[in-house]
Amino acid sequence: MLTDEQIAIAQHRRGHALVRAVPGSGKSTAARHLIAQHVRAGWTAPEHILTVCFNVDAARDFGAQLTALLRESGCDTPPLVVNLHALAYRLLRGLVRQGLAPPRKLVDDSQEDFWRGLVALSLSRADGIAPGEIPPSEIDHYHLWIVQTKARRASPDRADLAWCQAQGIEDPAHFYRVFSAFEEERLQAGAMGFDDLIGDLLDLALRDGAVYDQISDHYDLVVVDEFQDMTRANLDLIRVLAGDRASVVAIGDDDQSIYGFRGADPGLMVREFGIFFPRFTSYTLSGTFRYGPLLCRLSSELIAQNDERLDKCARAAGDQDTEVHLMFTPDEAQTVGEIVAYEQGRRAGATIGILVRAYHQTVLSEIGLLYAGIPYRIEGAEPFFDRQDAQAVAGYLALATGALDDQRGWIPAERAATLARALLLMPNRYVRQTDLDRAAAWVASGRPFRDWVWERCQEAMASEDGYSQRLGSQLAQLLRDIRHLSQLNRDAAGDFIRAFYGYLGLRREIGLGGAVRGTERAAVYEVLADFADRRGFSVAELQDYLTRLSARYAQAQRSRRRPTVVITSWHKTKGAEFDAVILPDLRAGKSPLVYGEIEPDIAEERRLFFVAMTRAKSALYLLAPEDPALYASVSGLPTPPTAQSGERASPFLSDIGDWDGVRVWADGAFLDAVQAFSP
Repeated sequence: MLTDEQIAIAQHRRGHALVRAVPGSGKSTAARHLIAQHVRAGWTAPEHILTVCFNVDAARDFGAQLTALLRESGCDTPPLVVNLHALAYRLLRGLVRQGLAPPRKLVDDSQEDFWRGLVALSLSRADGIAPGEIPPSEIDHYHLWIVQTKARRASPDRADLAWCQAQGIEDPAHFYRVFSAFEEERLQAGAMGFDDLIGDLLDLALRDGAVYDQISDHYDLVVVDEFQDMTRANLDLIRVLAGDRASVVAIGDDDQSIYGFRGADPGLMVREFGIFFPRFTSYTLSGTFRYGPLLCRLSSELIAQNDERLDKCARAAGDQDTEVHLMFTPDEAQTVGEIVAYEQGRRAGATIGILVRAYHQTVLSEIGLLYAGIPYRIEGAEPFFDRQDAQAVAGYLALATGALDDQRGWIPAERAATLARALLLMPNRYVRQTDLDRAAAWVASGRPFRDWVWERCQEAMASEDGYSQRLGSQLAQLLRDIRHLSQLNRDAAGDFIRAFYGYLGLRREIGLGGAVRGTERAAVYEVLADFADRRGFSVAELQDYLTRLSARYAQAQRSRRRPTVVITSWHKTKGAEFDAVILPDLRAGKSPLVYGEIEPDIAEERRLFFVAMTRAKSALYLLAPEDPALYASVSGLPTPPTAQSGERASPFLSDIGDWDGVRVWADGAFLDAVQAFSP
């Protein structure tokens, strides 16, 4: 049954409209019923309706449910439901076949090295230096700026100087020279990126009237879902497709605009919708079916700190209740395991989402779940035990304890082979696949890893080809590294990890991949070192602990049951919901997240936090470090003198002023320290 708010939207017949929707308010349901009403009532023929969704999966799900709804009314010809980039690709291919557009190869975002190489080449042209001499961080910055410039439809003759200043671009003229060089190199390579699908189509349509006429004014109704994620380029294409004929109905929540790094601009919804689509009707979906009044109040108080937003006054539409827990935890791995076990015990088949701002934050949660024997799955990244850097840590621990030289059942053969590969890859020793396979087979057979390194080193040194000479040099260095590791103190595993990380120059090695990827990878070493410190592990103890966990992980991987515990990122979780949500690692520097020298967009980071919070249906767990100032604020206590020492919680938690109704948990020793200063 539809609500009154949804019915009003479904009855919208003509003219532009903007629908403002809170999380979980049934906006997609309202959109489907709007389209179905147009078809059933004969207001608009199905072939004259276009529905645009944010991504391919969303379009597929929306289309399937719309088709089912229309079949109930005897309609077997559903309207077109499509992702905007897929539609642009389809239109471009048609133009190529007609000879109206040049053929270009789609090189998607997974080919990051190709695009970073083009950025380096463009900087080289602009600055007159070799591409290899350009710092990875500079390539990162320019790559991000180029992507956002395309999304904003800016160019050298339409320079956005205010935006350049906000991004910290000190020399806009130089940036636009680099941008022009990038586009020249891209077109010469005959390549299109994800963002070029729309940009190239727009350029063709605005230059060639025949192209414009082919793609414009064919629809009477255009429905745009997730409008808050529109870029300027997306919006320009919607305007071309709609032409002067179509009514545009946009549905979204500006508080969930979280793709600024791709150029998404919530201002297009907040400020400018009426400029492009005048005399529009405004609708609001204010009632959420997902969570209760307490989470409504807390999330509204958080997001109200953002200045530029549409007021939606969220309310709980049903009688559902949502618990909210704020937990000050000294041991996140243990806490996550305990929460999940508790939730599974009280709700059979409960879906549980462990949502992280960045994927390096999954490490402790995965450790806690594996230790507790709880199956899980990760969406959007590799599990911790499959990541190269985690395997490298385990490999150097095994090397230091002798577990790879005298296994005696300490490490399963398959695990030993994996660690041997990791040692040859981190740092990169330029070892070919055939040698990686030989080393893995050697160690898996129970023979010492050090012996393989020695024998292969001697064999390579005796050969005269270039690869063998370089391999011999690299393996000789590895033998020296092994001797150095044997001299390090092994009483504290955390100190050992930091020592070999510094000695091997892994920070520089990892940094070559760019600031974002480098920060993600470096954090794995940091997290494991800090975890070892908290547990007081020696090298041998941490090595044994990780070996036992890896066995549990391997066993879990063989299970055919689909786990109900999901670990994923705040970005990936939009549109999803879970019975219980856990937000771990809510500390300063993680939310808002700081990547190298890239300044975070505080408003967008707050929106991300809002999205993560509002995925919960029955329970939300906020896991913070032991921050005395936050605890005192939440509990109504005076701020203790120790408030400036130790770890600090995410400043977004301080955006919430009224914690009434929230269950606050803390360790006894921490409580005693804070309350000792209370009157």
